[in-house]
Amino acid sequence: IYIYIYIYSCGDGSPAMMYIPSDATLASTSSCHVIMIQGGGGCSSEQDCASLNSTSSMSSKFLVDKITGESIISSDSTVNPLNNCAFWVIPYCTQDFFLGNKTLSNGINVKGSPHLDGSLKYWSGQL
Repeated sequence: IYIYIYIYSCGDGSPAMMYIPSDATLASTSSCHVIMIQGGGGCSSEQDCASLNSTSSMSSKFLVDKITGESIISSDSTVNPLNNCAFWVIPYCTQDFFLGNKTLSNGINVKGSPHLDGSLKYWSGQL
């Protein structure tokens, strides 16, 4: 089970976040950490971004409070050989390939770069 923390803003202004291990001991003592950076599409113009702004592609409003492991983040050793690792999941909600750092003239945030940077800084402070 993973919980989320607020990092920066998604495209629609909702909080961009990162799922972190709910087991604080695992997060601080594990010798194996896996950071999963979610992928997705991208928008190449303000119009493109505006058409995605009310969807899950640009918002955290559709994310769940907790995620349980399936496939790559499963704690089941028969499914995932890295099951003893601490998994950190960074959802994708800016459609800028984690490269942007601005607010468009239509108010949409494309700030994936500070979101990724902040997530990694948070992660490194946890070790």
